[in-house]
Amino acid sequence: MIFTPAAPQGEAIKSILNNPDVSIVPDFWRNVPIEPGKTNREELIASVQASSVEFVSRLARMGINRRVKARISYESASGSGGESVGATIEPNFITTMLVPDSPGSKFAFVGVTSFDSNKALKINLNISDPASESGASRIVVPEFRLSARESMMLPVRLPLTEVRGEIVYATAELIAREIANGRIRMRLYSQASAEVALILPHAPQGAITIDGVAAISSYNPANKLLRITIPDRIKIQGKPDQAGDRREHEHDIEIVYEKGLPELSIKNSRLIIAEENQVQVEVANRTMSLLKGILSLQIEQGLKHANSNRDVELKPQEVRLVTFSLPISEKAVSGDSINLKAVLSTDDNQTTYRSPKVSLEILPRFDWELYPVSSWPLRPDTKQKINPPLIYPKDDQAKEAEVNLKLVNNSEETITLSRSSMLVSSLPVKLGKDEQYMNTFIYGFPAGTRSALHPFSISVSDGRRTETANVNFVALRKGEAIAFSCDIDRDGFDDYVMENEHLRLIISPRAGARSFALINKRTGANLFTSAGGLRDKFVELDPADPTRNARRKRGMYGTFNRPYAAEILDGMGKQAVIKLSYQAPDAYPAGVNIERTVTLKAGEEFFTMDYRIKIPSPEAADGIQALWSSNSIVAGDPAFSPAEFITAAGHFDFKTATSRSVDAASGLIVSRLDNQNSFAIIWRSEQMKTAEIEMKEFSSFVNLKFKPFIDGLNSYRLVYYCGNRTFDEIRAQSSKIIGR
Repeated sequence: MIFTPAAPQGEAIKSILNNPDVSIVPDFWRNVPIEPGKTNREELIASVQASSVEFVSRLARMGINRRVKARISYESASGSGGESVGATIEPNFITTMLVPDSPGSKFAFVGVTSFDSNKALKINLNISDPASESGASRIVVPEFRLSARESMMLPVRLPLTEVRGEIVYATAELIAREIANGRIRMRLYSQASAEVALILPHAPQGAITIDGVAAISSYNPANKLLRITIPDRIKIQGKPDQAGDRREHEHDIEIVYEKGLPELSIKNSRLIIAEENQVQVEVANRTMSLLKGILSLQIEQGLKHANSNRDVELKPQEVRLVTFSLPISEKAVSGDSINLKAVLSTDDNQTTYRSPKVSLEILPRFDWELYPVSSWPLRPDTKQKINPPLIYPKDDQAKEAEVNLKLVNNSEETITLSRSSMLVSSLPVKLGKDEQYMNTFIYGFPAGTRSALHPFSISVSDGRRTETANVNFVALRKGEAIAFSCDIDRDGFDDYVMENEHLRLIISPRAGARSFALINKRTGANLFTSAGGLRDKFVELDPADPTRNARRKRGMYGTFNRPYAAEILDGMGKQAVIKLSYQAPDAYPAGVNIERTVTLKAGEEFFTMDYRIKIPSPEAADGIQALWSSNSIVAGDPAFSPAEFITAAGHFDFKTATSRSVDAASGLIVSRLDNQNSFAIIWRSEQMKTAEIEMKEFSSFVNLKFKPFIDGLNSYRLVYYCGNRTFDEIRAQSSKIIGR
């Protein structure tokens, strides 16, 4: 702990000041400019760097040695080291050292983080040895590569207690480690080549592999140091990854450390809800001696721990299955898991043998799933499942729709399943262990239906447990538009969906009537972000609000979290219409009533939004207050090509942390996201005061500020386009689309 420029005063602090780990750096004080809105990033970084370098130099002169010293350099395009950053301060890099509070613990974890968005870093670490009493001894970690915007936690002096060894260091993040059946297993993460150094009492008696491939390693008997090199993943994987649960850039190291030991393994693959599960542990005595002791099944679920014990005695070379009973409550959650490990302690208590830990999934007797899977693009790289699923017709006239029900037997025994729906009951089907069955249900839409959403359910039972599979059939005909309510994002509140054959718009009334999805159905792309489009704000905030930070003033973010009332005015036909309304009494100066009517016509690639803003009194029309429509779009997201904005004045490319004004009289902004997706907003020029594109890190806001309110009712119109047309094609139709 370091105090500067002086130690705090008071009785409570006196006991701390005598601690040898507490230092005082006198007369050190530097001003760092951090005034919001005035200090730019470069000025702040330069000031912090200069102060930090001076501070570190002062510590060195006082004999205070840092626990972690880092020298880093940027990696150039060719892969060789770039400019030297030095051994002190780099604004895009941070390192920390975590040590245990418990006395006697002599290990640590060193965290390294790169905030640079573009370049990889080459890092050299010099670390204070956590096992050194004086702290004078240090560990030099070989150079390693840290990818852009990457973070890792590196182990230092981490014990391997069963073999009386330790991980001295690793230039990859340690995900898991385990010693079982004479093998040392480690899972590590690194996007580049890395090195692991271990101290082991003797050399491994068998092979060392990384992801199943022979590893490059060396063991020095003099210092008992084993070094293992992890090459780049692409160099050691000659075929598609067969890693199972291993994520990208993770590596499994296995060291066959000792041979001929007793081996333990758990044979089960799952546990069944509401059953007395029989867990089988295989014990193999690989020795030539009698093996006698207590076999314990260790059960771990969250913070709950339990043991079940059995006395065992095995002859030399004997293999035996030992069974433990493990009941699972009927209230257990499907998909949860329980960790199991078998431990054999010999009668003399001198030796302990362990099985690998297994994580067994908790499952019901049978599972079901509906196909096709229904989802919506939450982000360009993430889809969220819709439950109950939305199933669309097979034909243009919405006569029939089809859903498939897959059944899976998770039980150890054969089960018989009966299935019934609102329309028909099916013959029972028998399924053996792990057997699957697919059943198809065909739904016929009522002739001439005027309802867009048709709920449907299927009941499945095995005699002990009954499940209901729900599905919503959507009656979308070609040449029509529909609107319906459904909890798409599964937040417990209904969303409102509007769609035709070209686009789908999802509005969340309880979240400020924002839209988190404007989907081009031809490409599947969602052009809105999770910040949302169709955001309602106001240009003027209460000047009497004492909050100093402008970003924290009341009303700064508009009605983004307010519950709007929603009503479907027209749910099916040549157009779909939804009305959204909200009374905002806190809008400065006297409150407003907001009403939005959203219209989607059949066969069109755009929808219109008509505002009716009513102010309660003439005093509310102060000549300043006005409506502000804000829309967060995916322009700038790396999943798309470099975004381009086109206006009447020309075009410009997306540039992070930049804002560009657009001529309000032009009435049009187009964002060309890639060669298949275009987004546009059209407005009436006589209604608009300012238009702006605010480019963020990975997205952009289109901000439209209307002219100030006048007394009484204020009406505005916006048109949102989602398709593949060019700027010239959209502009040619804009007057017709906006409805002048």
